[in-house]
Amino acid sequence: MARRDKKQRERDRRKRRAERRACSALSPTAASSAQPEAQSLIGSAPFAIDTSLSWHVVRMAPRMRDVALKAITSANAVTFQPCTMEVVTRRGRRIDTLRPTLARTVFIGVQDAAQLEMVRREFEPYSSSRPVAEVICYMSDDTSLKGNIAGQVLTPARLDPVALQEFANNVFMNTRLRPATLEVGQRVIVTDGPFFSLPAEIEELMSARRKVRVSVSMFGAPIPVELDLVQIQAV
Repeated sequence: MARRDKKQRERDRRKRRAERRACSALSPTAASSAQPEAQSLIGSAPFAIDTSLSWHVVRMAPRMRDVALKAITSANAVTFQPCTMEVVTRRGRRIDTLRPTLARTVFIGVQDAAQLEMVRREFEPYSSSRPVAEVICYMSDDTSLKGNIAGQVLTPARLDPVALQEFANNVFMNTRLRPATLEVGQRVIVTDGPFFSLPAEIEELMSARRKVRVSVSMFGAPIPVELDLVQIQAV
C-alpha cells in the first residue's frame, strides 16, 4: 500500500513537471489564451507592450491574486505580470518553478481613464468590504475647478511604455536593470544593517552581484563597506 502511494506521488510530480514545462514553452499570446486571468511572461519571446495603451501599476491584497486578476479581466484590461523561472531542489530533485518577479504586483493596460475607473470599481465589489487591489497613485494639485483653493488629489501613476518594454525584455533575459538613480560619487543613506542611518558615498557599482561599495562616514573617517542595493537610499 505504501509503495503504491509512493508511485502515485511520483506520477503526480512528473505530471506537474510536464505541465510547467509546457507552460514555459508557450508564447505570451498562447499563454494568455490558455490562462486568460494572467498573461505570463515566460515564453519564446518577451511580452510585447502595447504603446497605444495607458499602463499603470496595481498592488494586490494578500492572498487575493486570483480574485484581482479576475476583476481586471472582467474590465477587459490587458495584464502583464512578469515571472521568472527558478530551479529549486526538493528531496534531491531539481524542479523548475515560476515565481512572480514582483510580489503582489501586476501591470495593466487600459484604453482611457474611463476604463481605468471601471477596473477600480471591480476592485470594490461591495462598499463595506476591503478592496482586493488598488491602483498605485501619487498626490498632485487639483486643477479641475478654477477659482477654488488648490487642493491635493490622488492621480494614478502612469508608466512609460518604452521603459516598461525594456523592463520586460530584461526580465525575459533573466537579467536586472542597473539602478538608474545610482552613480559613483553619489551621496546615499544606509537603511539597513550595522551602519543604519549613516551617510555614505558610492565608490563602485557592482551590478553583477547586486551590490555597491560605499564609503561610510563614521567619526569623521571614511570606512569602505559593501552593501546590497536594498540597504541604501539616494539622498
